[in-house]
Amino acid sequence: YEAVVEACEAAGAEANAVVAGFKISLSRRRLGRHAEARPLLEAVLAFETGRYGAEHKRPLATRGELASCMKQMGDAEGAMREEEAVLAARTRTLGPTHADTLRARQNLANSYANASDLDRAAREYEAVAEGFAATLPDDVNFPFEDPVIMSDAVLWMSEQPMEYTGRIETITGLREKGIVRPEFLYQR
Repeated sequence: YEAVVEACEAAGAEANAVVAGFKISLSRRRLGRHAEARPLLEAVLAFETGRYGAEHKRPLATRGELASCMKQMGDAEGAMREEEAVLAARTRTLGPTHADTLRARQNLANSYANASDLDRAAREYEAVAEGFAATLPDDVNFPFEDPVIMSDAVLWMSEQPMEYTGRIETITGLREKGIVRPEFLYQR
């Protein structure tokens, strides 16, 4: 891959070099070589931002990959800054209920939860649930759990020890244990 990047750059085919660099970074990340992937992602981001602008979908997707890489390297604060910037840009350009915006919000909520910032995580999880509900067609009329109840469940799960990972829980089961509030169906 490195030879491909060098050949593309030598031939003046910067865009091809960037695509190759991005693919190399993904393969490095899959191998757990995040420290090698990060500078490649940063170079790709710089190129894409210069070519397309900071709020174009390509640099925003790369920023998301960079944030994920930063998390894996232990830079949780830097990753959250990237995720906050991606969410702000996606909200401005796509609106609050677009699938890419909701995915960015979910990623940020997960990071907040992992950092034990449970209040901010709950707010973001609620916004994801509300955004999803807002995208449903008017003729879809089935009950949803209230976003507050869902955030109660997610927060409780995030507080469980690692040994708990992989267990399947239902909202009904959590309600029977007294972990979440009584049933309240979300209405649009």
